[in-house]
Amino acid sequence: MRRFLPAFLVVAACAGTPEAAATPDPCDTLEGASFASAEFLPGGLSEPGRPPIPMRWTIEFRDGAFAWIYTDIAESGPYTCKDGVVQASSPAGDREGKLEGDELLWQGKRYVRVAPAEAPGHQHEHE
Repeated sequence: MRRFLPAFLVVAACAGTPEAAATPDPCDTLEGASFASAEFLPGGLSEPGRPPIPMRWTIEFRDGAFAWIYTDIAESGPYTCKDGVVQASSPAGDREGKLEGDELLWQGKRYVRVAPAEAPGHQHEHE
């Protein structure tokens, strides 16, 4: 007498394991993305005798170029991304970051993905 396996067992066996499925590269979502520092960080110069105003630093990735605004400095240049590792260069030097989901670890600081409208023009602590 022949026995048959239920159809759902056959389908499950053919589907493979989750490990066998290709893991998407986080870099696939980087182009067009904007990030802001998770914490308020020192801003640029302020009035004489006063400390810098804390602000959120920003990074944007558009058209194969990055733009990083921190303190009162802006850097930009080309970037590449593979397997979640972002490599960029500007006249100020080479930069590297690690992209994990909606977070970017960049130059030792943690950034979170934001809507493009939230990124430009630094957010100051009093806003």
